[in-house]
Amino acid sequence: MKKYKSLVVSSLIATIILSVPFASFAKSNESEDNSNKTRVENKVQLENNSYKFGKQNSNSIWNRFARFMESNNNTKPIVNKAPTISGITAPTVLKTGEMGTWVVKASDVNNGTLSYGVDWRDESNIFSKTIAKLSQPVFIQDATFTYIYSKNGKYEITFTVSNSTGQKTTSKVTVHIVGQTVVVAPVISNLSATSIKPSKAIISWNTDTKANSSIWISKVSPVDTSINPNTLRKALVLNHKIEIKKLEAKTTYYVIVKSTNKSGTTLSKEISFTTPSIITNTSSPVITGLKGASLVKVGETQTVVVNAYDPQNGPLSYSALWGDENIITKNTISTLEKPIFVQSATFNHVYTIPGTYTATFTVENSDGKKDTSSMKILVTPTYTDITNPIISNIDTLTSPTTSTVSWTTDEPSNSEVFYSLNTPVDVNAVTTPSISNKSLVKNHSLNIPGLTPGTIYHFIVKSADVTSNTTISSESAFMTNTVL
Repeated sequence: MKKYKSLVVSSLIATIILSVPFASFAKSNESEDNSNKTRVENKVQLENNSYKFGKQNSNSIWNRFARFMESNNNTKPIVNKAPTISGITAPTVLKTGEMGTWVVKASDVNNGTLSYGVDWRDESNIFSKTIAKLSQPVFIQDATFTYIYSKNGKYEITFTVSNSTGQKTTSKVTVHIVGQTVVVAPVISNLSATSIKPSKAIISWNTDTKANSSIWISKVSPVDTSINPNTLRKALVLNHKIEIKKLEAKTTYYVIVKSTNKSGTTLSKEISFTTPSIITNTSSPVITGLKGASLVKVGETQTVVVNAYDPQNGPLSYSALWGDENIITKNTISTLEKPIFVQSATFNHVYTIPGTYTATFTVENSDGKKDTSSMKILVTPTYTDITNPIISNIDTLTSPTTSTVSWTTDEPSNSEVFYSLNTPVDVNAVTTPSISNKSLVKNHSLNIPGLTPGTIYHFIVKSADVTSNTTISSESAFMTNTVL
């Protein structure tokens, strides 16, 4: 019995081994469904036999055969099939010059790369577009095409989709091209030319849509627009304004402007303008005011603002003389067109010596005409001065009717001379005549007029510094000259 069972098992194994190649790999004319059915039946038979004979071990030869059959059954073959065009979105009617858009949807059963071609049927314009490959699943690919027909007619457009193996699918759509796209050029309005200076003019106009700006300008009419424009601005605007320079005075010019937008071009009518004559500036500038402190200390910054204007609205230049021989010149102040206006220039200066200074400011226009204005500036020391000035070198220079009295002080001080026919001279009496100068100087000189010839006069000099420390000299005398 045992030998009988072994014989049966051996026969069954040989049968299975011989049947597997025929079931799995032999070529036949049967359909794929029948082949799959055979594989399933073989698999079931193997499993039944394995169970029947108690060979349930996963490492048994029966299970190995079963797994081989199962894996062989799950292998998916590559399908040799052309791509599929699932739909085309397309316009049916377009105008000449109007852009149309076509969207082609296609798929490849093997998820391969697709390329697209199109024949527009007007000038054999063909181009292709490759769509990137995806892995899973079979998917719809989109390709978008745009085209503009220039002639009326009926066109049958052919789209071709090819896969990586060279298999193709085609589809056709029809489009009717009729009429013509309406082209709307810009409308020019409010064209004007204004010349306010002999060498300049402003050309301005408006357009109803944004457009660029071109200008032809000529001294002869009609203006030749076949040559390049004198001025071209590419910016698309509604309000056009261009300044023309380097014109001749008292000259008539003719102008044509052009504006172009995306739809068309418009030329204006011809206009003209005449530049004004050159006007010679016969008026002088005017200083309207000086603004600054009249009292500063040594080392402080003195600031003075000079306000002035030019009747011809020309540029002005400014200069300052501070009284201590320092001169500063300001740059030219920019001019405006109109009206007459006040210009300002600011000056800064630092005095290093106490005293009274006269600062003089000058304004000059482009024709060299000037205006000046002055202000007194008292400069005090930075410390408290309690020392009286020292008077020395008193001297006189006489004539029959005058006498010049001079003296020096060791610090800047003012000057005053009291004189009288009587002695002693009373400097406190209001009836005592005197001559004075408030400027703070070290070298003093005062002239006494209206004297009597050949007469002796008694006098006293007096000086006070910036902090009112005062020194009065002793009395002296002089005699006027006799008239010969």
